[in-house]
Amino acid sequence: MRLLRKILYWLLLLVLFGLAIRWLAPGWIDEQYREAVAGRPQLPGNVCRKGWGHRGLVNEDANIRENTVASVRNAFTAGAAGVEVDILYDRESGRFIVSHDRPYQRDEDGEPLDLRSLFEQVGSGGYFWLDAKDLRELAPWVASDAVAQLAGLIRELGMRERVFVESRHALYLSWLAEQGIHTSLMISPNEHKYSRGVFRANLYLAKLAYTWGPFSAFSMNDYRYTAGVAEELGVQVPVLVSTVNDRAAFQRFADSPAIAVVLTDRPFFDYRGCKN
Repeated sequence: MRLLRKILYWLLLLVLFGLAIRWLAPGWIDEQYREAVAGRPQLPGNVCRKGWGHRGLVNEDANIRENTVASVRNAFTAGAAGVEVDILYDRESGRFIVSHDRPYQRDEDGEPLDLRSLFEQVGSGGYFWLDAKDLRELAPWVASDAVAQLAGLIRELGMRERVFVESRHALYLSWLAEQGIHTSLMISPNEHKYSRGVFRANLYLAKLAYTWGPFSAFSMNDYRYTAGVAEELGVQVPVLVSTVNDRAAFQRFADSPAIAVVLTDRPFFDYRGCKN
């Protein structure tokens, strides 16, 4: 009988919590979100050129692979305003390695590509979107060292206004934001799959995380950036969309005032969002 009462007690609390989230929290979160948006840090980038290379620009005929110095150079040569590359934190060396997975990808010289080396070789070319693949998987004490290393490298090389870091871990991103590094929170709203209530709850959690950041942008894949997402997030916070390889779809995303960057594997870098 006591167990039954406990179960009913917790069920009642869950119901009350759900009602509070449904009726009370949205208004408060929206108010906090608007205040955070008003003082948000500006995202680095060229607002007139929204096409960025996804892991650089691959050219299989020329043996140019993704996440390499060659692919980054190829993207910039083709006219990309920026590039996205994947990075992993190497705990033993305290460095960030440019690679999507482990074991680490090797660059042209047969060695793992150190982020510092990439910046030193092509850092003057344009802007960088760093997808910190494993940041959210690190223990807090490890993440603290990783964040310090990354922020220090970006500042040391004078690239603070040409780099932003993406992750799903809001807390660790906020540590970077506190050190003056531009950040983008990766979110996964799904208006196609979830009920309206679940969909909106997901976005309200994203708004709350942004408020506590505050971050420079939101990022998501193209499938998830729907009309409902656009309505909820507004146009004040830049959105980064990946990865769009259809020309018509690319143009549609790039024409949106809320979209700051559209990642692509294709050389769709001739888009100009400014009339002058």
